[in-house]
Amino acid sequence: MIAIRYFLAACFLLCCQQLAARQQDLYFENYTSLNGLSQNSGYSITQDHHGFIWMGTQEGLNRFDGYEFISYRKPFAGSASTSNQVDALLAGHSGRLWAGTQDGLFLLNPQSGQFETFSKFFRQPASTPDSVSILKLFEDHQLNTWILTRYNGLFKVDGNGHYQHYFSGEGQNDRLIDITADNHNRIWICDLNNLYWYDAVRDRFNLVPMNHSISKGMKFRTLCWFNNELWIGTAEHGILIYDPVTGLTHAFTPPLIEGTLHAVNCMMADSEQQLWIGTRNEGLYRYNPFTAQFTRCRYREDQPGSLRKDFVLSLFEDRQGIIWIGLSGGGVAKYDIYNSIFHTIRKNYRNNTQLNDNMLFSLYSNGDGQLFIGAQNGGVVKWNTNNNSFTSYKDISPSGVTHNTVYGIAPGKAGQLWLATWGGLCKLDLNAHPSNAFTPYSTGKDISKTWLYSVFRPSQGNTLLVSGMNGLYQFDPEMEKWTNWIDKDSMLLYNKPVVRCFYEDDRQRIWMGTEGMGLLLLDPANNSISSIDLPQLNTRNVRSLYQDRTGQLWIGSDNGLVQYDPQKKAVIKIWQTEDGLANNVVYGILQDQQQRLWLSTNNGLSCFDPEAKKFLNYDVSYGLQGTEFNTNCCYRDARGMMYFGGIEGLTWFHPGNVPADKFNPPPVITGFHVMNHPYQSDSSLQLQQHIRLQPNQNFFNIEFSSLNFSHTNRTVYAYKLSGVDADWVYCGNKRTANYTKLSPGDYTFEVRSANNQGNWNKAITRLQITILPEFWQTSWFLALLILLAIALTWWLLRRRIKQIRHEAALQQKISTTEMMALRAQMNPHFIFNCINSIDALIQSNDKYNATVYLNKFAKLIRNILDSSNQPAIPLSRDLNTLKLYIELEQLRNENKFTVSFNVPEDILQDDLKVPPLIIQPYVENAILHGLRNRPGNDGRLIISVSRKDDYLLYLIEDNGVGRSATKTNIRKENISYGMAMTRDRVKLFNKETDASVLITDLHEHDQPAGTRIEVRLKIQ
Repeated sequence: MIAIRYFLAACFLLCCQQLAARQQDLYFENYTSLNGLSQNSGYSITQDHHGFIWMGTQEGLNRFDGYEFISYRKPFAGSASTSNQVDALLAGHSGRLWAGTQDGLFLLNPQSGQFETFSKFFRQPASTPDSVSILKLFEDHQLNTWILTRYNGLFKVDGNGHYQHYFSGEGQNDRLIDITADNHNRIWICDLNNLYWYDAVRDRFNLVPMNHSISKGMKFRTLCWFNNELWIGTAEHGILIYDPVTGLTHAFTPPLIEGTLHAVNCMMADSEQQLWIGTRNEGLYRYNPFTAQFTRCRYREDQPGSLRKDFVLSLFEDRQGIIWIGLSGGGVAKYDIYNSIFHTIRKNYRNNTQLNDNMLFSLYSNGDGQLFIGAQNGGVVKWNTNNNSFTSYKDISPSGVTHNTVYGIAPGKAGQLWLATWGGLCKLDLNAHPSNAFTPYSTGKDISKTWLYSVFRPSQGNTLLVSGMNGLYQFDPEMEKWTNWIDKDSMLLYNKPVVRCFYEDDRQRIWMGTEGMGLLLLDPANNSISSIDLPQLNTRNVRSLYQDRTGQLWIGSDNGLVQYDPQKKAVIKIWQTEDGLANNVVYGILQDQQQRLWLSTNNGLSCFDPEAKKFLNYDVSYGLQGTEFNTNCCYRDARGMMYFGGIEGLTWFHPGNVPADKFNPPPVITGFHVMNHPYQSDSSLQLQQHIRLQPNQNFFNIEFSSLNFSHTNRTVYAYKLSGVDADWVYCGNKRTANYTKLSPGDYTFEVRSANNQGNWNKAITRLQITILPEFWQTSWFLALLILLAIALTWWLLRRRIKQIRHEAALQQKISTTEMMALRAQMNPHFIFNCINSIDALIQSNDKYNATVYLNKFAKLIRNILDSSNQPAIPLSRDLNTLKLYIELEQLRNENKFTVSFNVPEDILQDDLKVPPLIIQPYVENAILHGLRNRPGNDGRLIISVSRKDDYLLYLIEDNGVGRSATKTNIRKENISYGMAMTRDRVKLFNKETDASVLITDLHEHDQPAGTRIEVRLKIQ
């Protein structure tokens, strides 16, 4: 074991020098109070079973969903705790979240969403863990929770809250430092100077004998099981390594290129078997035992992706492999491997030892590990990728400024390169001093061969193809002079193609991408240049070319990626942003060993899999130099390493090191607002499966997050609400859904997400939502309404039946009354007397009066018969009939009385209808029993009709002998029964209980002087 260890150490020493050249600083995203963190010291970090990241600070707790923080600045309010500093966090089994402070232990109650003391959570009397100062929290494989305290020793708590106490004695209870477990689930613990292991069988801790010649005087700070050994971080002397198999301890002293490793504050072994080491003031280290690479990360003012502080308080790895680093005063840093898969080289303006300029135009290598980089104003930089050294070549002559704008690079003789510059064609001598390495080949006063964009050396022949603003030319590098070149069809005589890229295919034909003339093809065999038709491309600018192993030509243009078949001379497809391409301007094309195409664009890099027809896009958040790259500025070396130049430097990577991001958790509901107010429930929102709302709470908004902390802003979502949304609503990276004016009922809200590589999660998060109806919309109320409707219908039917029966009876009574009235009007005595009177006139030969009498009698009978089949007749007609009757009575009684009618003309003209001869019985009674018995011929009968409110008022007044005299002078059988029938007719016509008839006896000098009768009929 010792030999192997020393062998590994020797390999480490040898590899460090090799890897130092390519070592890149890790890229960190930093979260501080400016981002919503409650305070900038991250003492503890964990992840709960939902996926939220919890961060303990000096001022409370913070829950992070990848987008925003929810701060609990006083999470333990209501308890005896006075401290908000959370030194320890643990996401234990059963979803329990433990939080340790300087004066107590708390657990999150998932039902209430509130933190409770240890004893309250487990429903126990107040106990010691409620008020101890917590240092560490740890859960073992048996789901026991170990509580390491500052002054009260160690507690082991089972799942029911029952605990055991260790190291409780004086001198032991205030020395404990850290706790961990090995790969055999054995518990290890250390105090300031000693190491212990837990004997589970005997339930006790055993002291580990150590080599005090090594550990003497060292103060232990942290423990970590790593690489089958126990690593012990010390306060001042770096790291000790204890081997439980041999019982030996040795110091770990890494060969640091820079910095020191003394004050180790925390350590963590990640899922990739790398060790992370946090120090007090020396930054963060990552140790890879497989490559023996030791990477240091520290604060650098000129690097936005560096740590914000060098004092590391805590380390944590989440379920997707992201490393979270708590810093003292620097907030919390996040290391995501997907932010570091692309490496960048930029100009260092303080110490310019790498690039001279960030605007890069050209890349070239002859395959020996040396990459030549052409820039806008920096000339050429040679980067030796083997030892990470840089050599700068700039023309510093007075006329050489334009030679430092290098658009193209081509090979020459050994140690020489040909450059297409803004000042013309130049030869670069790599063996000369960098300041004297440029030889220009301009043509004096002829400036047509300046402002060059590209230079290319075909595999056959001995010429250079050179192009710029003024067309395409040939140059003889052996003779070092320009040649007179006329193509077969003299196309160059009439056109000036500005070629930005050349590509030689497997048949030695040269494809040329131009600005303004599209794609051209040069066939050296017959010296012909032809134009290639690219229909529907809608641009004449071609910026990059590449032929894959199947012979298809891929063309980068200003309007997408063109897939072209040279054999069929046909465009197969134009791939654009709607197909997933990052941007339609394609600057560079390279192919990796998996036959994927890597494309540089105006919006980052795209990786295209032609077989799967799928794009994966990468932007600056992955570590690119910037979003915008430059025309044909790309190169792939023999090892498969790819290089792309842009406006902010150089991006390089190996496609095999770009991992596929398969982490894709289902989204969780993070917020629910009703009427713009947070929803109040009896349990935390993540446990809610069904939300019930009142009828007036039909405006709500739902917030959700996938809890994917890698490139969170590239996560996209889709949602729908059953009964409202017919299909999925694809909302991009928007994380809210709003619904208004929903009807009462049951709804199901569904949401799903796709990660940053466009992979949709098959799992769907659902939330049942019920909007309760108003009481009048409930089933019981509807049932009650139905019952009431049935009862009302039954009552109405019964009432209608009763009404019909009543109306039938009433009609029968009316008919009977009318017949009785008719019989009364057709009184046989009246008819007999009238006939006798007519006969007497005839016998007395008074033909005239007999004729008049007979005509009136006949007319009266006809009127009575006509009115008998009608319930009501016009008032004027009824009065005319009444006049005929009175006239006959006057003739029969020899004009013993006079009669007068007082009826306003407007009443006669109104269409007022009354029962036929309704007052005739009263008139008859006045004549027969009042006026006939009056001595003399001065009898008087007055009939008046007037309107009062909604009634028609009849007044019948006579000056006869009165009712008292009538009762004594007439016989009982002569009493008129017509008055009783008339009262019934009035009562029925008015639909009243008592008939509106009033009979008043008139007196004069205390003697009877007649009768007045008032009859009120309702106007209909």
